Amino acid sequence: PRDELIAELAELGGTPPAVLAHADLMDLLLPMIRADLVLAEWTTAAATEGALACPVTVLLGRDDATVGAAAAEAWRASTRGDCTVRELDGGHFFVGTHRAALLGVVAELVAEVAAPARPYP
Repeated sequence: PRDELIAELAELGGTPPAVLAHADLMDLLLPMIRADLVLAEWTTAAATEGALACPVTVLLGRDDATVGAAAAEAWRASTRGDCTVRELDGGHFFVGTHRAALLGVVAELVAEVAAPARPYP
């Protein structure tokens, strides 16, 4: 229900209170938020089937009260490859609040993939 979803968004802390209090704006945003939540559920369900053969890196906000370490570790079931869980400073929305650290991790991962393979001696 609308009120429960808005309360959950407030608890997550990623939406400014002024936005949550603006009924007309929420009428515009809630369909997109609901679609995003459906996509997240679908992606999570697909990931638990071990369908991936590539490595997976899971990024977790150290202070995230919503997604704990156990949930992040559950991503190991999504791949037959390696799975690394990395914690970054911040809460559930660390992507926006600690952007520089996130981009640093992404740059590291891209550099690892882009590095030429070392020939065996």
